Amino acid sequence: MNNGCTPTKTLAASARTAHMARRASEYGVTLGGNFTVDMKAVKARKDKIVNQSTTGVEKWLKGTKNLTVFEGHARFESANTISIGEELLKADQFLLT
Repeated sequence: MNNGCTPTKTLAASARTAHMARRASEYGVTLGGNFTVDMKAVKARKDKIVNQSTTGVEKWLKGTKNLTVFEGHARFESANTISIGEELLKADQFLLT
């Protein structure tokens, strides 16, 4: 969620909005004066949306029965073994988010 689709789509939406504002007159819309893009505000919007999404998924995962959530830096030690800190986990499949 922190990388990929969600951040990209929020940034693309801001770019599309700026593009359409530049072309507003082609649609019979008159904007008063020049407009600017506030990249700090664009990034803040992106960060807010990503945070909401991440928080929601984390809450859902932690509330799922028969699912254990491990937090930390994970590393594959083999095809069926992951280390998280000092802990070694073995399984046929892992879900990493």
